[in-house]
Amino acid sequence: MNILMYNWCQFDDAQRRGGGVSVYLKNIIPAVLERGDKVVFLSSGHRYSLFSRMPKVNQTGNIFQSKSVKSFELHNSPVKAPAHDAFGSIEQALSSPQLDKIFVDIVKEHKIDEIHFHGIEGISTGVLAALKAQTNVSIKVWLHNYHWICPQIELFSRASDRCVDYAGGKNCVNCLSHIGHMPTLKKYQALGDLLANIGLANKPLGHLIFGLVNHGFQLVKVVLRFFRALLKRKSIESALGWRERSSIQTSMIHKAANSASMFQKWRIDNVALLNEVVDQIYAVSDIVREQYEARGVSKGKIKVTPIGMPDDNFDDSFQVEKASSGKLRIGFLGYAIPSKGLGFLCDAISDLADQCGDKFSLFVVSSLSPTLKRDLSMLSEKIDLAVLEGYERSELGEILSQIDLLVVPSLWWETYNQVTYESVRARTPVLLSDTVGISMLIKNKDFLFRSGDKQDLVKTLLKFINDPSELESFWKHEPELPSFDDHMKMLS
Repeated sequence: MNILMYNWCQFDDAQRRGGGVSVYLKNIIPAVLERGDKVVFLSSGHRYSLFSRMPKVNQTGNIFQSKSVKSFELHNSPVKAPAHDAFGSIEQALSSPQLDKIFVDIVKEHKIDEIHFHGIEGISTGVLAALKAQTNVSIKVWLHNYHWICPQIELFSRASDRCVDYAGGKNCVNCLSHIGHMPTLKKYQALGDLLANIGLANKPLGHLIFGLVNHGFQLVKVVLRFFRALLKRKSIESALGWRERSSIQTSMIHKAANSASMFQKWRIDNVALLNEVVDQIYAVSDIVREQYEARGVSKGKIKVTPIGMPDDNFDDSFQVEKASSGKLRIGFLGYAIPSKGLGFLCDAISDLADQCGDKFSLFVVSSLSPTLKRDLSMLSEKIDLAVLEGYERSELGEILSQIDLLVVPSLWWETYNQVTYESVRARTPVLLSDTVGISMLIKNKDFLFRSGDKQDLVKTLLKFINDPSELESFWKHEPELPSFDDHMKMLS
């Protein structure tokens, strides 16, 4: 069987984009090859040219090419990735005849039997309808996030609350504090790609060139905006009174508000695609299935297949013995974005520090924003604190050996959380928010707390701080993690 896999960035991306999805793809591709299938991989939405706007498919190298895996990148996609870059261009993200033709041509050229979508960032969702109408390919979708029903992808409104009601798209209009202009973002991406091609990416000279061009772009925009405003003001003010001017400006406000209908269309059209066009849908947890079903995907359409990881992902470093430190070592490991809850955890830790700061320490493994660095600097005056901004996966086992209790304080309906899987394999107990997908595998409910409830988190942590031996109860009801073989069987 010939299988085409799609994600917005390649699984072995040099910049490590793609997060847990890329990790999953690197695990599943060899397993698919072992059962005798052939794999073609396509990515899109992250390569652009300063000299051409025409979409073009280019073949790339990859870590599995010795096993005959072919990989391709679509340059100059009409839809830019990741998802936030296309948030202000919903119409294009819904439909692009250019992308329809490219996907149909690839399926026909490579005689594809199944296409596996591991995301839809970087393409238009209308591609699926074109494939169904013009080919015989079987369409399978993996729900690694909520992009199909939420252009922000997390169902997390204004970086603060889970989105229970999008009000027919009205609550989407101001969901992001800043909505990028996709054509401009494509230009910046094209400049970055050019610098990478000539070996200047992440080099001082490359940063200088990018900065100069960026400031040049901004200066040109300011000058043009000034002269346009000047000419417009003269022409309007000479011909119209204040009432007419107010009418024109008010209509522009109404036009922005009308974008709610496009966000509504995004959800309605994509739910229809999932129900009527897609042959099989996989979700990584019950939480994901429940959220999609609550927003219109037919019950019974989604198959829940928790992700396992191959044993060879866990070397001897995951068996490192934990050294006693005399105090509870609390850890956080993950992205420092609002939905992951690091700021929320810091608030809870601050409360605990005032009560018993000498009884625990905190180890934060994350790339930090300036705001979070300031928060942590305040905490460092109250407790023992260590920070690590970035790590190699080969270091993960040893890092987890320095943590007695990993906290996953996510505020969103997190789809899974592979770090929890890895932590359990390293014999490190995990305390999770009850909106984390992998919590379905946690048997001891003493290691779950109510998502976003600081008092519940403080109370739960305090129990383990006062009596670290309570951590042993995690293993008396050990999570039954699916193996990778288990996962593959669930997919069949």
